[in-house]
Amino acid sequence: MTGRLAVIPEGELRELVSSAVAEAMAEVPGAAPEVLDRARAAELLGVSLATLRRLVTAGEVREHRLGDSPRYLRSELLEDVRRRDP
Repeated sequence: MTGRLAVIPEGELRELVSSAVAEAMAEVPGAAPEVLDRARAAELLGVSLATLRRLVTAGEVREHRLGDSPRYLRSELLEDVRRRDP
C-alpha cells in the first residue's frame, strides 16, 4: 500500500482545522465562546481588515460591539464562512 500526499493551501488547511476544533469545542459543556478582535478575525478568515469591514457591511459576517470596539465570535465567523462558501 502506497501513501498519498495531498497538498492543501495554508488558508484551506487553517479553515479545516479551525472548523474541526470549533465543532469539538461546541460539544464541551460550559465552554466559553472565543471572542476575537478585528485583526484576529481577519487573520482567521484569511482576509484584509478592509475586506472584513466590507463583509460586515454586506451582512455576510456578524460583528458585536464591546464599547466602541468590534468583536467577533469565532464560532459565528466559521458558521458565516460555511454559509457563504457551501
